[in-house]
Amino acid sequence: MPINWDDYEAFDPGVDRPLHEVSRTEAQGYFERFMAHRSSRPPALRRLLAANGVELTSGDDAIDQLNRWYVDHVEGDPTSERLDSWWYVVARDIGIWVGEELIDGCPGLEWRLFTGGRTDVAYQRPVVMGFDVPNKKYNVDPERIVVGAGVRAIQGRRDAELLKRVVSQAVAKA
Repeated sequence: MPINWDDYEAFDPGVDRPLHEVSRTEAQGYFERFMAHRSSRPPALRRLLAANGVELTSGDDAIDQLNRWYVDHVEGDPTSERLDSWWYVVARDIGIWVGEELIDGCPGLEWRLFTGGRTDVAYQRPVVMGFDVPNKKYNVDPERIVVGAGVRAIQGRRDAELLKRVVSQAVAKA
């Protein structure tokens, strides 16, 4: 069944290349836009899901339902390991929702712009940090996890419980 995009609108990141390639000033600007718009993205995601027959609530059941919907519908080119452009927008919104669920459920967690090392995959990306672990650079990048799940799904390796496992593991470390 094709996706009903209804009135779904993308968040404008204000950058046109990967965050590890931009200047710190550009990354900081992206992070500020991300933070300013993060509260509007879960309602946008809920509207998209509702237009496609899914009601997004909270908790494990919602995570399972969201994960199943995403891996069953995400589209892209499996040979290039690239999602279709709108699915990156959806992955960001799902990542924001997952990050907000983590933060709401675990005092001490927060969104941060990761600046802990240029070679780190999270470099200059918005990540959830503040976990009670010895490695103070430990972070969860929900958007990257969702994109990864999408790539696996377009390659035929659907994981219907990935988001639940990520959230459970993160909560255990919080």
